[in-house]
Amino acid sequence: RCLSDWSSDVCSSDLITYDANGVRMLYRAKRYNEATQLAKQIILHRGIENSQQEILLLAKGNYVKGNLIEAQYWIAKFNSDETEKMELEEQIKNRMRMLLAS
Repeated sequence: RCLSDWSSDVCSSDLITYDANGVRMLYRAKRYNEATQLAKQIILHRGIENSQQEILLLAKGNYVKGNLIEAQYWIAKFNSDETEKMELEEQIKNRMRMLLAS
């Protein structure tokens, strides 16, 4: 299955050549929707256990886009206690508190 909204199609058979670096490049270019879509496709193709960096990037991308619930969902799937994960969890909680208070 191909990602249809890309300028050049990316098919699931090609995802083996893509990794977190490709997702990072899209995020840096502020192409959040494409980065999120690519990360999800990689996770579906490789599985949760083999896609940990993509999962963390997906959580970050959803946080940046303001999708806090989805960001929380993906950060819970990240199987590590890395500082980066803990910082993002705290940022999500703080933003949710601010939204609930307003």
